[in-house]
Amino acid sequence: MRKIPVTIRKALSKDPFMKRCCICNKTGIKIDFHHNLIYAGRQCDDRLSILPLCVECHGNANDSLMKEELDWIMLVVRKLDLSQFTRSGLV
Repeated sequence: MRKIPVTIRKALSKDPFMKRCCICNKTGIKIDFHHNLIYAGRQCDDRLSILPLCVECHGNANDSLMKEELDWIMLVVRKLDLSQFTRSGLV
């Protein structure tokens, strides 16, 4: 796990979406920032590919069903355009 750069962390902390767990909707607890997109073998620091998870959900993030749900949230809810992460621009 690598750290999120300070500038991106500040931007994320101002985003209302990042104040609650995106899986269980818990608020008022410690929220971890989860790198959901791995590109070229590295965790991507794109603001839309980092998701807020409570500690309990973050511990289950490698479960296959949880991964699918996190991918859906990243692509549909956060509206991440994956074409910027491909050589040809085609997904």
